[in-house]
Formats: sequence, C-alpha cells, structure tokens
Amino acid sequence: MLPGDPLSIRVLADVVNACRFGQVLVLDPHSDVTTAVIDRCRPLPIHDNVGRALEACGATRVVIPDAGAAKRVHGMLRSLGDRCGHVTPVQAMKTRDVTRRGAITGMQLEAGADVAGQACLIVDDICDGGRTFLSLSRLLRANGAGPAYLYVTHGIFSQGLEPLLSCSDGEGRLDGIFTTESIRRHPPHPGLVQFPL
Repeated sequence: MLPGDPLSIRVLADVVNACRFGQVLVLDPHSDVTTAVIDRCRPLPIHDNVGRALEACGATRVVIPDAGAAKRVHGMLRSLGDRCGHVTPVQAMKTRDVTRRGAITGMQLEAGADVAGQACLIVDDICDGGRTFLSLSRLLRANGAGPAYLYVTHGIFSQGLEPLLSCSDGEGRLDGIFTTESIRRHPPHPGLVQFPL
C-alpha cells in the first residue's frame, strides 16, 4: 500500500513454491493474484457456505464491502444461480488512510442502493478486528436496512465476538455471523454459526 512495502502474497508464494507441492488448495483466495503466483494452486469455492448463510438468515441483499471483493462475490453469486435468485448485490465503497495503519476514513453505498427494510448479508473473505463490518453495519442501518449479518470465510475475530455482536450503541451490532472452521473452532456463541471444512 505504501512505497517499499512487499507484495506479501509474492513472498508467501515463493516459500510455498519452494516446497514443490503436488497441489496447493486455497480456500477463498483473496484475489486472482493468489492463483497466478502459487504453482499448482487450486482454489476451493465458498458458494455453498454463502448459500447456506443466505437460507439461514433470509437475506435479500448481499453487501459487497469494497471494490476488492466485487469480482469474487459476483462470481460466487453466479455459481449459486437460482439458489439466490431473490438476492440483489449491493456495492459499498470504503476509503482508508494507509498512512494511519489502514484506518477507515469513509464508507458509502453505491448510488441508488435500496436496502430499506431488507435483511442484508455482508460477504467477505476475512475478518480480523471487524472495523469494516461495524462501519458497514452502521451505514446499512442509517439507510433503513433490517437485520445485518456477516459471512466471512476466515474468522480471526482478534477482538472477540462481543464487539461485533453487541455494540454498546446498538446501531453497529451485527445480528449474526457465519464463518468456517478455517482458522480454528471458536467457542459456541448464540450469534455465531461455523461451517465445517
């Protein structure tokens, strides 16, 4: 993001490629760059998990949190086909200050996005602390959205689940989180559903 920063996936790919694996499986690669730089890489799709999350929460809007996720999420929706025919994608855009450790400085929905009264499922590949998703949940509610859920393939949740599921102001709170067991099995929580790998 800044001059002099390494392309992290290239560094990791060099290490993985040096091992000369017969095949490298990657669950929900962040971008096409991953499969381009890792030899014998096979991406594992997530569309079935997202389909299960949509069915469980009844969402009619799939919210794409930033431009980087757009291609991946639209491809996943195409893979789901008729299974999510009632779902409308909604693009959000965030701006970050890369000189301040990537602090989010703004978030907006695409022009004409209609989320009023609609259950929304935010879909992304990874959640660490969750700042992006709390900001997006607040924005959705400010635009009249109904319940807001989150699907992330890789749930780190370094700040725990409570800040995401029970914000003190009540407005940024997510109504539920769906993830996989790719990082670890999280302790049971009434707002968390983990799909097995």
